[in-house]
Amino acid sequence: ALTGERVIVVTHGASTEELCIHADPTSPVRGKLYNTSICVFRIGGGEWILEKAGDVGHLDQGEFLEDAFGGDGVSA
Repeated sequence: ALTGERVIVVTHGASTEELCIHADPTSPVRGKLYNTSICVFRIGGGEWILEKAGDVGHLDQGEFLEDAFGGDGVSA
């Protein structure tokens, strides 16, 4: 059983959005998560807590954000 642990999950953006909304129904993430963004959840006591959603700081190096998400529908 997971109690207060952090787990790494690699999944499609739509699945990640649903997990964010499960953890925080008021979260404004729908349609706003970039592919390869990082979301952090804490699971404990039967609750999911969304600690971070849509972090793309790791992509901000080397202009990945500008190149990969230029509005052409293509992602890196």
